[in-house]
Amino acid sequence: MEDRIKTLAIEEAYRPITVREGDRTERIPVIQAILRKVAVAAANGNVRAQQNYLNLLIGAEAARREATMEMFNDAVQYKEHWHRVLAKRARDGVTGPEPVPHPDDIIIDGTTFEVRFAGPVTEEQRQAQDWLRANWLDFEKSLNKVNSMLQSDPNNLELLEWKETLTKMLEWVREDSLKRAIRDARMGTNNKSSKN
Repeated sequence: MEDRIKTLAIEEAYRPITVREGDRTERIPVIQAILRKVAVAAANGNVRAQQNYLNLLIGAEAARREATMEMFNDAVQYKEHWHRVLAKRARDGVTGPEPVPHPDDIIIDGTTFEVRFAGPVTEEQRQAQDWLRANWLDFEKSLNKVNSMLQSDPNNLELLEWKETLTKMLEWVREDSLKRAIRDARMGTNNKSSKN
């Protein structure tokens, strides 16, 4: 029974409601409306609201900081592990599948401890990118064909959208090729991944 009540409480907390502030209305989750009321009460001098709000904020910040540090530490360990593995492969002249995500695609900010990804993080994303790499010549041909068609019909929205899509895909392939060449050079080998 207690679990059911908790589940309902969580569902209710994120249910959107309409709130009015002056002449303006907006739809926000119930929990956001409650927190807003507590924050306003705290700002207006309600000591109990101030204590509650500060305790909530301190707890939320601590949890966020803990999650950030855990992600940071995991990312550092992952990068170090795979850099060692890839360096050994390069020294031994061995190829193998690239890890997903690739350690060079994990960007770590040592000041804020934030981690972001500049490449695929799932096998499905990697496969989609491999498909783009494998078909870039077809994209070039299609872009040339679209450009030719646009000469006789420059306002064709469908062709303009297709041109934009193809251009973005080709830009990604070019940037990716450069990034991979730099990665290979840095690892001291011209070996390409066996998954190219």
